[in-house]
Amino acid sequence: MPLVWISTRKDPIGNAIIGMAIGLMIMWMGIGAGIQRLLREKFRPIDTAIVRKFAIGAIILALIEEAITTMMTNLAEPLWNVSPNDAHITASTNYLEVILLHSVIVFVPMYITWGILLRKYKFHHLWVYVLFGITGTLAETLSFGPSNLINIGFWLNIYGLTVYLPSYLIRDEGRLDPPMWLYLVAILLPLFAAIPIAILVLLVRSILGI
Repeated sequence: MPLVWISTRKDPIGNAIIGMAIGLMIMWMGIGAGIQRLLREKFRPIDTAIVRKFAIGAIILALIEEAITTMMTNLAEPLWNVSPNDAHITASTNYLEVILLHSVIVFVPMYITWGILLRKYKFHHLWVYVLFGITGTLAETLSFGPSNLINIGFWLNIYGLTVYLPSYLIRDEGRLDPPMWLYLVAILLPLFAAIPIAILVLLVRSILGI
């Protein structure tokens, strides 16, 4: 991606978007992932209800990730001298609008769905990472077009890192090994769970003229 960024120097908007994506990768996939990896044992003794623990943890991480993306969008003008309306990696420069009317609010039923699955089945935390990353890639593809499939590696890490630590914290005792067919279900079921909230969010945005 740095090479792509260099190659877009003559395209201010494209250069700004790639620059924002690189910033997100450094802060979320680099620093954020490193912090999760270093501190995961510190959180391991926490023992609460699986669904609640997983969902709340994932929501907190999603809020942090979206804070980074919103910050990068707001840096469009001071860093790249272009308007956030032209170059952005979030739907708005307003953080509350982003999380309440675009992204995190729609993720909530996805995380609850995974929490329910993890209450019974002991998916390895790396599988949770990959499967939810695929779900996120499909969500981006359905929302913004098939070109997002090319960036599956990017989306895999963006979405996967919101569930890595919460899934790692769940102990295996008393849970079953998931059957193979459940891996496919675990990719698709969160998408179906999000549909009612997504429709409600679209309705609210339409009413508010957003």
